[in-house]
Amino acid sequence: MFDSRESITGIDLGAAGVKLARARAGKGIRRLLNVGLADFPSEGAGSWAEKAGIALRGLLADQGLKPRDLGRVLVAVSGPSVHLRQVEMPVLSETELRSSLRYEARQHLPLENLGEAALDCQVIEGMAREEGSKQSVLMVGAPDSLVQSRIQVLNGAGIDPEVVDVAPLALLNALEGSDPEAMVPGRTVAIADLGHSASTLVFNRRGGAVYSRSVAAIDNGNSGGKELAQAFRETAQFYAQMNERRTIDQLYLTGGGALIEDLSVALADRLKLPVAVLDATRRLAYSPGRGQKLEEAELSAQAPRLAVALGLLFWGDGGV
Repeated sequence: MFDSRESITGIDLGAAGVKLARARAGKGIRRLLNVGLADFPSEGAGSWAEKAGIALRGLLADQGLKPRDLGRVLVAVSGPSVHLRQVEMPVLSETELRSSLRYEARQHLPLENLGEAALDCQVIEGMAREEGSKQSVLMVGAPDSLVQSRIQVLNGAGIDPEVVDVAPLALLNALEGSDPEAMVPGRTVAIADLGHSASTLVFNRRGGAVYSRSVAAIDNGNSGGKELAQAFRETAQFYAQMNERRTIDQLYLTGGGALIEDLSVALADRLKLPVAVLDATRRLAYSPGRGQKLEEAELSAQAPRLAVALGLLFWGDGGV
């Protein structure tokens, strides 16, 4: 056995369910120890937080896990109120960048109430510090109430999260962690995360720009991907203006909507580009313990729904 402090656990608290992935920490290939999904209770009134708390506690019990077993815990926030933009700024020190973040966010992030927003940033690419030099900064923002709601649900289950990430970055880390060749320099990729209440489109080119946009949930089962294809084209056109008019090389699908039969084939035909369902378990050695409820075949089948939780396991590996 190994010390639980060597564990890392990603938790995705969604609009209608909870997903969890726990692995042995370390660089490179991780050993996946626990993975599970729990839908919110269908009966009885209650707030989102109450339903999420019930589902999370049930999932932990189902997996035979106690809070102390989880090690480092990371959780993601997602949805239309989560914003991510990559902008060019003068080269600043860490202190200068942090002190100017709220002002810069006002220029670039469409947050309704910046005074009550949780903000963070990351320098993506810097140049030598000289007159006229620039650095590329990734800014993320979300309502602080959204962030606190996730923390409170975890605290209610006896869990103190170490990191609150944003789902678009977790998805990119899931892609890079499962397929390093997917995000080599010069290649432009997109991820469509098809969730219960919203769909999130994420675009990235290594050495280029990172961008995400959330739209209302799309009924891709009945439309054959028509509405999603239209939303993708509009967003890709905007992204191309940020990214030297580069075209998208590959689209990956995640979320529950990715499980719709033949959706990837329909989208590939409509968009005229390769489309694949992302399986973020590809490079994870699966070693379920006693009480593990998800069989290996079911893990692969449910991998698109687990993409955010799995992507959190790769946080800090040098990706985005």
